[in-house]
Parts: sequence; structure tokens; C-alpha cells
Amino acid sequence: SELWFIIIVVGLTVILSGSRNTIFSILIFLFFKRFYKISSLAGLFIVIVSALVFQFASQNLPDIISTFGLGKYFRIQHLNDGSGRLVAWKFGWDEIQKNFLLGRGFAYEDYYFFLNKEELSMEGHQGGIHNTYLATWMNTGLAGLLLFLYGLLRTFFKAASNSYLAIPALFAILFSITFESWFVGSLNPFTIIALLIITTLQYKRPDEAKEDTVPLL
Repeated sequence: SELWFIIIVVGLTVILSGSRNTIFSILIFLFFKRFYKISSLAGLFIVIVSALVFQFASQNLPDIISTFGLGKYFRIQHLNDGSGRLVAWKFGWDEIQKNFLLGRGFAYEDYYFFLNKEELSMEGHQGGIHNTYLATWMNTGLAGLLLFLYGLLRTFFKAASNSYLAIPALFAILFSITFESWFVGSLNPFTIIALLIITTLQYKRPDEAKEDTVPLL
């Protein structure tokens, strides 16, 4: 059917891209989806268990991946430094200390990393900060970061009353934006798709919306 065709095409695209972030984000969504489909309580329980297991798995992740023979595909030699991301995160964090509460303005992180691209290149990093939280913090300060997180979490928790897929989607997005700064951009395809997902999850069928309407008379 058309659904299986779409699943196969998307799956092959993800595998051929070699993006670890994409693969783990999808796996996170699919994993938590199963439990939240049962009940919110089952989902909460597995979140707690997963957090405990993660403490062990994160310390032994290269060995676990190598056991399955996927070391070359997942480039485990770069897992410890995040493919240069740790350099970028430290560089951004040092700059945040100078404008901790209010930041330096929109797109400042992009401008700042461009100005220091030669220094970063010598330390083994190419590109931007690769972290939505730090990018938001650099641009709008701690105040902007807290407002961003409040709006994001509130939106998904509200959507959770309509769909059990909301919280698993939230976990996937929170993981993805930890390693990329796409959520601070407005015209990239990732942000657009995320907004479409958020909007869809909040959609109520006409019969449900009618029940929530309070008559004027």
C-alpha cells in the first residue's frame, strides 16, 4: 500500500543519510510511542526506567554499538567528542557568561561563530554551535531560553490531551535539538515540519471541538 511505500522510502533515506541524530530521534519516538499508546502512566514509568538505563548506556555506548557490528556506520571514534560539538558547546558557553541573562540578539550565535571560524577550525570544529538550547541562550539570554522551553513544553502537554503521540514526539525533538540548532531557524525544512507536527497533534475533530464550545445563549 501507499503507507508501506512511504515507510520504506523514509527508512532508506534515513539509513543512507548516516545521520545518527535522525536515527536515534526516530527510535526514541517509536520506543516511547508504544508505551504511551497503552497509557500515560505506562509512558511515565518507562521514562523513569529509561533515564536510569541511560546513565549506564551512555558510558558504554561505543562498546554496545561495536557489539552489533555498527561501529563504522555510527562513527564511534567521534562519539566522545560529538564530532567536534563539545568544542563548539564550550566555546558558546564561555560567550554566554558575558551576557548570561539577556543575550546579544537574534542570530548572534551564527555571527559569533562565523567571526571565530578559523580558531574553531584549528580545534577541530566546523559550523555553528549545534545546540538549540545554547543558541537560544546566546541570542536571548536565560530569560529567552526559559520562555522558549515553557512555550514548547506547554504546547506539547496541551497536545497530549488530543493524541498519545505528543509526548513521544516531544522527546524526539528535545533529543534532536540537543545536537542541532535547527529549531532556532524559521526557514529551514526541519522547523517547518516540526511546526506542522505540533499543529496536527493539537487538531481536534469537528465533533470534539463542538463539544468544547460554550453556547452564547
